[in-house]
Amino acid sequence: LLAIKFDEKLNLFYNNLLAKGKKKMVAITAVMRKIIITLNAILKPLCV
Repeated sequence: LLAIKFDEKLNLFYNNLLAKGKKKMVAITAVMRKIIITLNAILKPLCV
């Protein structure tokens, strides 16, 4: 929830999902998934 509050891109992504009619928990889950995918993309080259 802090990422939604303080990160502009994630806040915009979250608010766009809410504007499209998604429920809050669905939007939060989508933000969490986006964070995990980003972290995976950052860490993957470091582990090879």
